[in-house]
Amino acid sequence: MQKRIRHWWQEFANDVNATLAEVIALEDDAAEALEYQPNVIPGLLQTRDYASAIITTGFNAYGPDQAEALVTVREMRQRLLRDDEPLRYHAIATEAALRFDVGGPAVMREQMRHLNGEMALPNVTFQIVPFSAGRMAAQAAGFAILKFEDTHDPDAAWMEGVGGMIPRDSEREIRLYNRLFAEIASAALSPDETAALLRERAESL
Repeated sequence: MQKRIRHWWQEFANDVNATLAEVIALEDDAAEALEYQPNVIPGLLQTRDYASAIITTGFNAYGPDQAEALVTVREMRQRLLRDDEPLRYHAIATEAALRFDVGGPAVMREQMRHLNGEMALPNVTFQIVPFSAGRMAAQAAGFAILKFEDTHDPDAAWMEGVGGMIPRDSEREIRLYNRLFAEIASAALSPDETAALLRERAESL
């Protein structure tokens, strides 16, 4: 375990936009995070090479210098999983995230093995929604929900958009995201089944 470093992200003010800074600040105070990603491995479980391949590809691709800084930011966020009072993290991805060849076979093999290692942490739950789950495997947009120890603090939620993360702060929207996450989790493989699938995928690469 390690002591949490407060406000560390201010060091990266030139590389982190206002929305991401808000997410990081709230995440730092959260007791629990729920995240669903349809096509990629959720950020707090990504290896450095996998994160680099994601950040330097697509609509929001960044140049080498900023990409390097953002990969480092992602790694520092991951320390929440090993703090003295670690973040409880329940992440879900679909089987598509295992099949897309992100960064090449070696990167994907390392990522599959890393996931199995992270799942051994008592505060981490990871599930895969198989293609056979039908409509529940076809939820198109990723989203995350943050929950806080003080029950008077409302949940916070974000949806993934083409241009980045979009805050969702109405009570109705957050109730919908909580319900959708529960439905997706119920359609997903169990953690043990997920771990077996990860090992199978790693061996096939």
